[in-house]
Amino acid sequence: GAIGAATAVAGTLAIVALASPLGYRTLIYLLGGLTLAGGMIVLFLGRQGATEKLERRIIFRRRYWLYYLLTFLFGSRRHIFTTFATFLMVKIHHMPVQQMAILFLVNSLATTLCYGEIGRLTARLGERAVLSANFALLVAIFVGYAYISWLPLLLVFFVVDNVLFGTYLALNTYFQKIALSSEEITANISVGQTINHLSAVFVPVLGGRLWELYGYQATFLAGALIALLGLLLTPWLRAARPQPVPES
Repeated sequence: GAIGAATAVAGTLAIVALASPLGYRTLIYLLGGLTLAGGMIVLFLGRQGATEKLERRIIFRRRYWLYYLLTFLFGSRRHIFTTFATFLMVKIHHMPVQQMAILFLVNSLATTLCYGEIGRLTARLGERAVLSANFALLVAIFVGYAYISWLPLLLVFFVVDNVLFGTYLALNTYFQKIALSSEEITANISVGQTINHLSAVFVPVLGGRLWELYGYQATFLAGALIALLGLLLTPWLRAARPQPVPES
């Protein structure tokens, strides 16, 4: 919320101020060192606070196939954005680091303002409508990345693309409605996070290969196909809460 927005502002100002005097390489080393130090602190504090191990049973069910698949598609589109949309702005449209820092600041502020509204829209319209709108917009955005060269419009796409990550909330609330028990909600949402990140293993590699062989348009058209698949799957969402079944 407010803390995240304030941190984004501070980070952006630091990058804008330090990029020119330090140079990109030194700045990357500095930020990498700070990130490593922060990770070590969090790891240490986590171990200090861990007093007991919680065993969590992972339950895979065939009835959750749509949740698993949509989660995987969300992860795939996430890495197309974080890897290739950013690279598009720098490599193809020659945006300097200071402007990219400001763009990421705008992203942070936009998500802070919009995520609450996404939650309200999900409650009012339902998960199917929100997820359908998400994937439809992503199809248009990825096609725009491929063929539109007017930078101001691409910047709008970039911000909207980032805000749409908030619609993952709708997928989680959908799963809460179809889960057979509260135990399965906790376990499978954790599994969903793992599935979401599995795409990080190969999406950047495959997307980079497409970029290298056929140009950046091919990478974003592949992203549009991923979003189109999500759009075709969302009508299968069923929001009714099932009755619990006895354990065998």
